[in-house]
Amino acid sequence: MTTQKFNKIDVSKLSVGKIKNSTNMRTFFIDYNNELFSVQTPELMLDWGGVPKVDEYHITEADRRYVQYGTEPQSASKTRELDEDHKKRINNLRNFETFLLSLEEWVNSDPVQKKLFEQEGKTRSADFISLVKSGSGDRPNNIKFKFYADKETGAPDFELSTVNPDSKQREYKLTDGMSLEDLRKTVFKYMGKQRLIFQIRGWTDKLTKKSPRFGLTLTIKCVQYSLPVPKSKAPVAQTSFIESDDEEE
Repeated sequence: MTTQKFNKIDVSKLSVGKIKNSTNMRTFFIDYNNELFSVQTPELMLDWGGVPKVDEYHITEADRRYVQYGTEPQSASKTRELDEDHKKRINNLRNFETFLLSLEEWVNSDPVQKKLFEQEGKTRSADFISLVKSGSGDRPNNIKFKFYADKETGAPDFELSTVNPDSKQREYKLTDGMSLEDLRKTVFKYMGKQRLIFQIRGWTDKLTKKSPRFGLTLTIKCVQYSLPVPKSKAPVAQTSFIESDDEEE
């Protein structure tokens, strides 16, 4: 399986893979040049969103098995970024959101709709669940990335990539043994930076429904994130106070 950078993908080369029926819905992979593929995001900053805490809307583990990002950055005064870095991130997020919207346009196109919903020569109407959620007030436009999970335990199951601050070598490990709370506090920290590799999957309700819904799911396969820099030893004093009992006027 190949990985493609989001800004190098030609949406016209996407296609619907084999549609599989499950108990409650139908699912399908999205292919690129007729092959399974993954997508790499730009570097993202968690200046909004994150892995949800337990609350009245997120009661079970399944309710919390995702990370949410805003597709519009918070102000530089809040994120403490340099103006140049902030402007670069604005541009990257706009381009990434444009890519996501192009996915929505593609899955809503006539050829895809025909393949998903045509029965007995008729194409049924269906309600699309938007990939990019519109914001309002202080809430920016936003996007969810779901976590792969072990089918038996429900625990997060994807790769983590870090650069060891001592050796400067890239290291990989699995989320094996990590809880959602571990991920929230270490990998997806507030104001932390991550780069994701995800896979695009599609879903539809059963066609027996009068107005079936359909949509796309972005599921994380690997996360690159930064480890904290080791604390250095206390610096040697370069400046000293004048020790005196007498204060100058």
